[in-house]
Amino acid sequence: MKRTNGLAVVTIFLLILGLGTISSADAVGIEYSLDSQGLEVTNGAFVLNMEADGGPHYRIFDRGSYLSNYHMLFINAFEYVDSNRDGVYKLEHDLLLPPILPLQTLDWIFGGFISGEESGNVVTLRFNLSSVDSLTPLHPNLWIGFQNHISIENQSVLKFDISVEGWSWQRTDSSLAIALVIATGSPSGGITERPDVDLFNRVITYDNAFISSPTNATFGGQQARVNVSLGGATVQGDGEQLYFCFPNFGDVRLEYDPTFGLLQISNYTPTEPSPTTTTQLTRLVDTDRIILMSIGVTTIFALVLIVRSKKQ
Repeated sequence: MKRTNGLAVVTIFLLILGLGTISSADAVGIEYSLDSQGLEVTNGAFVLNMEADGGPHYRIFDRGSYLSNYHMLFINAFEYVDSNRDGVYKLEHDLLLPPILPLQTLDWIFGGFISGEESGNVVTLRFNLSSVDSLTPLHPNLWIGFQNHISIENQSVLKFDISVEGWSWQRTDSSLAIALVIATGSPSGGITERPDVDLFNRVITYDNAFISSPTNATFGGQQARVNVSLGGATVQGDGEQLYFCFPNFGDVRLEYDPTFGLLQISNYTPTEPSPTTTTQLTRLVDTDRIILMSIGVTTIFALVLIVRSKKQ
């Protein structure tokens, strides 16, 4: 009797252990979580952290090597006149039309999460970071959105679309610059540093990170050239400023789709991956789990009958 009871306990333990293994060991693909601190997405060795407070802030790193964090922070937008007609904003040559719009003064919200799944694993993920309720008197109808795309087919990059609508233009011959800061940081976080930056053939590289900027943006069914310029060090000296320079696009929506990624990335297989809520809900009803639970329940029921028959 003692041996039979022991066998039943072992069987129950193995059943629980097996169910736990199914919910974690087969968790491959994209994983993501959103809380009050922001968003984290993992795709193999590629990790993306995003914050909404203080303006759209992207941080990526390789969790296989984890040597550096790479930051991309969008800080402001402003209108200017391209006085020397070189297609980019340069403080010393062009006329800035105040006021500058600091993006951290807008409220931002995550939303629009759409995942594509294969065999219970998330293989594509789309989500938005959008401004809400512009309180800027000059731009009462302004909306800015960042639509982000991650795919398991390329585990080293994030594609994102910048959308702008409702900008109130001061002049018809002006342009719009969106300023961002790129920086490197230590794995522990904290202080960021100004990196050595190279801009060649519309690709900005700094250390192991890059930003690829397409030639054209679209608006109102048209395409127009977008230029990129380096703006020098930030006031604090902790990053390099970049400008995406857009032509006047009137009262229609502007859309532009750069890429942010790592030049090299590790071959990384997580030992104990943590499934996202989405994948957990999927796996709770998958066929393998149901079959294993059925076998386990049948085994336990049979053992209980054996124990009772021996007692009698």
